[in-house]
Amino acid sequence: MRWLAFAIWVPFACLQIGLCVLYIVKGLQSPTVLTLVSPFFYNQTIVYLVIASAVDLALSLTITVILYQLRHSELSQYSSTSSALKRLIIISINNGIWTALFAILDLILYVAYPTTTLYLIFDFTMCSLYTNTLLANLNARDYVASCLATEVMMSNNMPASSSLEFPNPLESSMRFDDRSKAKDRK
Repeated sequence: MRWLAFAIWVPFACLQIGLCVLYIVKGLQSPTVLTLVSPFFYNQTIVYLVIASAVDLALSLTITVILYQLRHSELSQYSSTSSALKRLIIISINNGIWTALFAILDLILYVAYPTTTLYLIFDFTMCSLYTNTLLANLNARDYVASCLATEVMMSNNMPASSSLEFPNPLESSMRFDDRSKAKDRK
């Protein structure tokens, strides 16, 4: 199932990028802005917005299903792992729903009012929304890791440390003994 979702998502994402490039090229070649309201651009924009919302929903649902399956598998026999997977599910649903919702609202306004620019209310905010989603995912790492075990015992009798702060392996494994040099000198 994991590869099936990826195999479906990649062509649609590439089509989305291709439609954007085609729209820009055709828009720059058009003599006036009025040609952007032509049936070609209208249909292309509808296809683009449908694909954008479908890709966002498909990504969110696929990630949620995979994490849900992992949460109920043998890998999550520890409560901290199960809790971390639950938090990842919440984050993936939250991020995917917002981007898909804005794409759907953009589509609805574009179809309902094709001769106005009301759809740009949601269209202009899409780039910021994707950027904020990325930043929210990066900032959520501490939230997800906070439920994991915090103590790790090292095998070479080193003191316990935080799971996020590993000692430098060169410092812990390379110890020089100056006593042997002192005995050789005498």
